[in-house]
Formats: sequence, C-alpha cells, structure tokens
Amino acid sequence: MKIVMGVNEYLTRIQLNYYMKAVTSNFAISVFFIVVILVGVLIMTCAASAGRNRPLSPASGDSGWVENVIEYTGIPILRVGLLEGYRRVDFHLNGRYTFADLKGKPIFTGLSSDLRWRSKVEKSDPAEFVYRVLLKTYGSYKDALAVADSLTDSGFPAKVIKIGVMVRIDGSIINDSRKYRLVLGDFQTEEECGAYLEEFFDEYSPRVVRDVISPPQGRIEFYDAEYDYSGSVDKGFRLIPESSECSIILHKVKVGGGFHWEDTEDREYPGVIEIRIDLDGSLMAINEVLIDQYLKGVVPAEMPASYPLEALKAQAVAARSEVLSKLGAKHLNDPYDLCAKVHCQVYSGLKNCSSKSDRAVVETTGEVLKFNGRICDAVYSAVCGGHTENKEVVWNSPPEAYLIGGFDSDNGMLDTINLRNEEHFRSWIDSPPEVFCNVQAYGVMHQLAGAMKYYRWEETYTRQELEKIIKAKTGVNIGTFFGIETLKRGASGRLYEIEILGSRSNLKIKNELNIRRSLSKTHLKSSSFYITVVCDSDSVPRQITFHGAGWGHGVGMCQVGAAVIAHLGEDYRQILEHYYSGAMLKSVYRITKESVPDREVRIKEKVLEE
Repeated sequence: MKIVMGVNEYLTRIQLNYYMKAVTSNFAISVFFIVVILVGVLIMTCAASAGRNRPLSPASGDSGWVENVIEYTGIPILRVGLLEGYRRVDFHLNGRYTFADLKGKPIFTGLSSDLRWRSKVEKSDPAEFVYRVLLKTYGSYKDALAVADSLTDSGFPAKVIKIGVMVRIDGSIINDSRKYRLVLGDFQTEEECGAYLEEFFDEYSPRVVRDVISPPQGRIEFYDAEYDYSGSVDKGFRLIPESSECSIILHKVKVGGGFHWEDTEDREYPGVIEIRIDLDGSLMAINEVLIDQYLKGVVPAEMPASYPLEALKAQAVAARSEVLSKLGAKHLNDPYDLCAKVHCQVYSGLKNCSSKSDRAVVETTGEVLKFNGRICDAVYSAVCGGHTENKEVVWNSPPEAYLIGGFDSDNGMLDTINLRNEEHFRSWIDSPPEVFCNVQAYGVMHQLAGAMKYYRWEETYTRQELEKIIKAKTGVNIGTFFGIETLKRGASGRLYEIEILGSRSNLKIKNELNIRRSLSKTHLKSSSFYITVVCDSDSVPRQITFHGAGWGHGVGMCQVGAAVIAHLGEDYRQILEHYYSGAMLKSVYRITKESVPDREVRIKEKVLEE
C-alpha cells in the first residue's frame, strides 16, 4: 500500500479592520486528518492524504512534539489544489479512467467517454474552526518559547505551534521546513480576536489564522451528459488514468483571482484528478502529479517560454526549490500540498507546455538551491524594479541570508543610493538607472517588449475613486482623502507600513501586499511607489497618481532581470548566484527507470524531545 502525506495551509480573503488598525487574513495553521488511499496507476501509483501536526504549547507543560516526516521512495509526488468553492465541477476525459472513491474502491473501471461530465454537491456541511492571532513565525523554538513565556507571564494566552516537516527521499533527509508560530488564544469566532489584533498591532503585524477542529462532510453526485453513467459518493472521488497519455479537461477554471487578468478558462491536466468536498462545503479539485511533470506546468506559466533557455532553467530550479522547501508549511488545513495560484506557484497543467520549457525542467532534474543544509525558499517576482527586497519586509517570517535585497546590477556605483530615503527614492523612480530589468538599457527591448511597462509605471485615480476603493477594500470610511504618510520602506523602497490620512479617520496598513490591494481596484503592481496629488482651489485633493517601480514583491529572483542576464551570455548557475547569494546548487533526486513505478510515500510520527 502506498501512502502520501500532504500538509497544507488554507488561504482566505484579506480583510482589513479599521477598529483594530490591523490587517487580518484568514490563513489556517494546522492539518486535521490523515486519509489512506489505495490506488493503482501504471506510472503514477500513489495515494494521498492530509496529515495534522498536533499543536502543542510548551508553556502549558507538554513534554515534546509529534514530528511529521514525509518520506518518498523515488520521485516526489505532489498534490496540487486546482480549484475550490465550486458547487459543480464539469470535466472531459481524454483516455480510459477508473473512477474510485477516496478509499480506493472502484466505481467504474476502464471507462472511456467523449461526453461532458458533471459533479455537484448533493449535500454538505462545512468544517468547523478554532481561531487564533498569529503574532510572528520564528526559526528557533527557544526564541519563540521565550516570547510566549513572557507574554503568558503578562496575562496573555500565548502558545507556540510548530509547522513544517522533515522530508526524506530514499532515506536521505533533503529538507527540514520546521518553524514555530507564536499565537494567542483559542477563539470560536474571528471577531473575538479583535482585542489582541489591536493590542499588538504596533509591535507585530498580527493576523488571524484558523485551524480545523471538525472536517467537512458531504456527498457528491456525478454523471455524464446522457446519464449513461452516474453515481453518488461520500466526501469525494478519484479519476485514475490507465496510461501516461491520458488527461482530463476541467471546465471554467478560475484564473488570476484578484488581479486584472482574472478570468475563467478550460484547463487540461495529466495524472490523477480528485474531486472532493472542500472546507466550506463546496467542491475542490486536486491534481496528483510527479514533481517534474508539475514543474513542466509551472515554468511556462510563471515565465514566458520565449525567454532564453538559461533563464528558464533558473526558473525551474527556483520553482523546484520553492515546492520542496514549503512542503508541510503551507495550506495546513487542506488535503493538498500547494495550490495552483500565485499564492504558491501558478500551475497551468498542460496548457502552456513547450519543448523549450520542458527542456529546462529535464536538464535541471532534481536540482535545488540549498543554504545551511535546508532547501531555499527560492521566491521570485516578475520585475524587481532595479532592486530586490529583504524577505522579512514582505512576509512576517524569519529573515534569510540568501534573500537580502540588492541592486539588480553589477554596477557597484549604485551602492551609494539609499532607497529608504525619500529623496533618493523619488530620484530612483524618476531617473531609471541601468539595471538588468531595465531592458531598454541592454538593447533587448524587442525580445522583452512587455517588460518596460512594469519596470516603471503610473496609476491615476480621482479622489472620489480612491476613497471608494479604500472603503471597499478595507471596510473603512476615511471621509475625504488627504494623503498617504510613508512610515516604513524596505531596502528596495517598497512600502510595508503606511498611514492613509482622512477627514473622518486615519488608517494604518501593514504588509506590502495589503498596501497594494487597499489602494487599487485590483492590485498596485508593487508597493515601491510615491504619490503626487493635484488639488482644487480649496487645497482638497482632486487627483492622485502613483509613480512606481516593478511588478511583484521583489524578493529573490527578478524574472526579467534573469532573462537579460541570460541574453548577456551567463548560464543558469550564474543567474541563481546573482539572486540567491550564498546558496548552493544541489541534486536531491534523479530519474531512472526504477524510480518511476511502485513509488512508496509514507508519513511517520515520532515524539521529539525539545
């Protein structure tokens, strides 16, 4: 029997709360259930389930942790969340499939059909949650415990919850993603967290996280367009291909959620597809796929396949590192390892695959970046704007030495510029320097024609438009917009704390993504901006223009910069060295004939004394 453990985190919508003066987001922080699934596939024999770390509070006297270990024999298999929140999911089969329930019991075998299929919720009950306030994530248990003890002594209900896992391939530990979350309380509702959000807003960047205490239940009906085949099953079902040539088309998949390219489209996927009840009692779809097949769907979705091969190879290594570094540390409540959205990495299945991007994956098979024995969290963004950012500025997590912001250039003369200084920053925006993502400066404008509109950009709103946006995004009526006070900038000039000034109230916002969301109909391209204001005769703002640099958070590799470096003749190793200083390129698995079939994936539990 083959078993796989998926440890995941559930991402929900951002919600800004004025009374708390804090930005809260609903992320889940632990995993609830373990499901053992028996399946048989020619090249993808595997099963999947979600495991749960037992959240222990050392402050309450627990003597140890229950440690989760993911162990792979052969090539890692991933469970990717493709969609959720659907009342029905329509699909087409390309090839012969077995329909099975979540326990592996066949419903239909060897079924081939040209008809459109539909699955829909027959009945369901959503999951139940406990809510907590996440103050900070630490790399050290002792550091987290010291703060928790201090808060407990001061009368706050603090505890430390461990997330992450150790990952083994063929018996060798390839990564340890364990980290420690400092949290407050066990609340039945999100609203009960409000007092602590307000109390700790200035010292931390607190947010609400939720943890499943009772899993969702439900029953799903499925049938073809002519009702030749139909069935009904508890919790979910699996579509298992009989060969590697099979694929499934999911119809009306939502893509680009929250961004200006938001849309729906049909997507084709290899491997196993699992349709099941999600946390809210609707439907989700999960793709079970070998890691390199997954990467063939990520690389061209995250970087244009027209980019130079060496840039695509750098992208493949970064994406592979991202996946393996975050196993067990994201989507903690979900029965999948990572999602197919920007939140994890964009995965488009077979849609954008090309021979060039496939080659980039194959020629870097098994390669990841490592630093101090751990696989790097090798994040990346489209256009850094000329200077990358420190990891801790963007996310409330420990800093990493290989993710320190720097100029996207080999010109040491730029080092005298301090982008935290407002005068320096405005000059930087208005007089673009010669950096790698300034494609015009390197004569590759025709090959990367679309990049310049993200290198430097402007976005303009009337005062009334911006007031409506702020109210819609934050729930706060600030009255008449007067301006924005820049409180904290990172190394790249990206804002991570601002105060919006209004006639009725002022509103503080922390976190670069929250800032981008709160000041735009969709998202500002980055938080690396300053504003100019045109006033009327009464000195009241009439028009506000954002003058910005870059697209994305700016941490790690700049994708356009990587393409330019490749155009200049450097290889993918040199590109990675430029963006992830001090990281080492290592191979953690290889593909052989023996490594594909009969893979075994197990979850092991043991108690570790701290």
